[in-house]
Amino acid sequence: MDKISVIIPVYNVKDTLKRAVDSVLNQTYPEIEIILSDDGSTDGSSAMCDEYAAKYPEKIRVIHEKNGGLSAARNRAMKLVSGRYMGFLDSDDYILPDMYAYLYDLMKKEGADVSMCSFARDEKDLDHGTEGETVKVYEGEKEIREFFYRLHGEPSFYSVWNRLYKTEEVKDLRFPDGHINEDVYFTYLVYRKSHKLAVSNLRKHFYYKNPVGITRNGLRARDEDLLWIWDQVVEMEKDTPYAEYAVLNRKRASFTLCAKALVYGKAKDVDPVKYCAWKKEVKENFKDLSAGDFIQGKRRLLLYWIAKVSR
Repeated sequence: MDKISVIIPVYNVKDTLKRAVDSVLNQTYPEIEIILSDDGSTDGSSAMCDEYAAKYPEKIRVIHEKNGGLSAARNRAMKLVSGRYMGFLDSDDYILPDMYAYLYDLMKKEGADVSMCSFARDEKDLDHGTEGETVKVYEGEKEIREFFYRLHGEPSFYSVWNRLYKTEEVKDLRFPDGHINEDVYFTYLVYRKSHKLAVSNLRKHFYYKNPVGITRNGLRARDEDLLWIWDQVVEMEKDTPYAEYAVLNRKRASFTLCAKALVYGKAKDVDPVKYCAWKKEVKENFKDLSAGDFIQGKRRLLLYWIAKVSR
């Protein structure tokens, strides 16, 4: 059978690492290798990785390096991938036993370069089996780009951990070292090369709601990376038919930062001058951001508040 390589970055996750690794070891798809990329853990996670490698020498490989961040940990592991297909799993999440078998079959059935499922934040919402399955296929440059740019109010769906990739298509791509929101950048690079995506509504991945995680903290200075990521996309889309879409999403990025501050507060390290500049951008871009279905629901109310009410 075709081998699937699963990369798990590890950094100080001794309380959740076993659950993550075991969920991959217990996959119904038999031909899987696991690459544990230890990013300089200091809490005992490194030893756990070595114990797993010793116990499952034919299934698990370990890399130990000094701390360099999530992107660096994933990039190191990508150099060692030997599977024809590959995926990623964060070390505080876990997957249902049939996830990779399901994504593999979906990819084969649809002739896709990337297959993906959905995820659940509550274990009771996970989908065992295929009841209620709905699959959307995005084919060709235009459809795939529009899916990426979420032009019709689609939810953010950039994460790499609920997907299966053809290794040949992504082996030369890399996550941006030293930056967060790295999945947005990597997903953009993947979609530029992809000819067909298969997207399932089934929730086969459990996403751990870390109360102090990146997405649920108040706004911090490092969140400005989101603007840097979209600046790169805008530059790469220059002189393409999708340049306008990229610029619109760059405008949404400023709104995302301001909305995060409004909902969760902001840390002391946020530069007040920059924060005011982001709010000014939202006010100036209100017409574009509020047009059509680009921003929907509660976020639309936040947009109005930031652009028209707040000072």
